[in-house]
Amino acid sequence: HPYDLERGHVPSVAQVATRFADVWARLAHLADAADLPTRAREHLAKAQRLTMQWLATLAFGKLKPDVGKSSRRSGAPRRERASRMQ
Repeated sequence: HPYDLERGHVPSVAQVATRFADVWARLAHLADAADLPTRAREHLAKAQRLTMQWLATLAFGKLKPDVGKSSRRSGAPRRERASRMQ
């Protein structure tokens, strides 16, 4: 899980990437020790690739602006601006 549920901490994407790199290294070691067949190793490789895409999504999500904030430049309500234009 990308969040530290015990402390309520939101780690940086780099921290999550480091944690996942450690997990993938352990899984590679276990796959070697278990002498997994090629098909199983291909599934692990695909999951690792998807993890990289997921990390990119996670990074993008941290960069998105707050949805509730107004993106208008002027603080004037739209009605006032419309009436000034007439």
